[in-house]
Amino acid sequence: MPPGITFEKLSFRSYRGTVLTASGEAVRATLRRDTSAVAAEDIRVLLPSPPAGGHLVEAPRGEGNLRAGEGHLRGGVVVTLRAGRSR
Repeated sequence: MPPGITFEKLSFRSYRGTVLTASGEAVRATLRRDTSAVAAEDIRVLLPSPPAGGHLVEAPRGEGNLRAGEGHLRGGVVVTLRAGRSR
């Protein structure tokens, strides 16, 4: 198995073409190079939504697959919107 990569204090941005679709940070993240599986801890993601300013999503843990473009957050997900907060 190819070696994995571990990131500490990771900041990231995701684009669709030239449009920013998400930005955020994680305290720690790991990537399996053979499968593109990723796992992260203490995640904060800002999903821009002009003109409202965006949605902040926070979670203690998450995992997904970069190649498939999917991810799952768990462990007490909090979504903060301009109008309020949801758990």
